[in-house]
Amino acid sequence: YLLEYTMPRYVSVLTAMMFILVGSTQPAYAYLDPGTGSMLLQGLIAAIAGGLVFLKIYWQKVKILFSGAAKIESADSEPKSTHGSDETS
Repeated sequence: YLLEYTMPRYVSVLTAMMFILVGSTQPAYAYLDPGTGSMLLQGLIAAIAGGLVFLKIYWQKVKILFSGAAKIESADSEPKSTHGSDETS
């Protein structure tokens, strides 16, 4: 009961704070040197490289996620063929 009563209050307070902060901004007159662009480019390259390494490590799990587990389960439940076995009856 307490959470249901206080949650809208927190949301309204946070919304009001957001509007006050956005409404009271002023120009910063800041200087961005070339090193800033280089740092942003380096971060972008690192994020791409990290994503590729993640995909390489977890490729099978990602493939199962997008292909659907039902297809894999149905393939596992099929009976195995005994053709060509060395057993004679």
